[in-house]
Amino acid sequence: MLFLFLTLVLLGASANGLQQQSQGQGIAEGCSHFVLTKEGQKITGIRVQVGTSGYLTSIQVQHGTTWSPRHGSLQGTLQEVILNTDESIVQVTGSNGKTHCLQQLTFVTDKGRKLEFGQVGPNHFNALPQTVGDALSSIFGRYDSACLTGLTFEWISGPKDVKAVKKQSSKGK
Repeated sequence: MLFLFLTLVLLGASANGLQQQSQGQGIAEGCSHFVLTKEGQKITGIRVQVGTSGYLTSIQVQHGTTWSPRHGSLQGTLQEVILNTDESIVQVTGSNGKTHCLQQLTFVTDKGRKLEFGQVGPNHFNALPQTVGDALSSIFGRYDSACLTGLTFEWISGPKDVKAVKKQSSKGK
């Protein structure tokens, strides 16, 4: 199994800082870390809470039929997307604003579906697995009392429907 860690949007702390912390109180005062994973299983559903401020305030994922605990603040509107049984997440994009808070996440599936949460901010990131066809399996993250502040992604070997992935990635050209 090939694992790829992409450290993204780690605002206000170093990437090493996140990797050295376990769940619980983080580096900065009031900052907490979380892990959303189930060994060897791809993510099959996502719930994201979008606050009235426009920031993403919490996240929760599903592996199989089991939902993880929700991490972050429960303020705002909860949005949920369940993947089809033959569908995997193969790309994550997102953005934040002028603050440390995430404003937007888009999960792209191997079927070309875009699962969008929040509104686009000025600072963007893009996460892809090293191997075409690998699927998103884990999300490691950080949050404070106001919002989600950083995410890292882990990918596992998935079904190699290369035609669907190539077709999806060529649409943007």
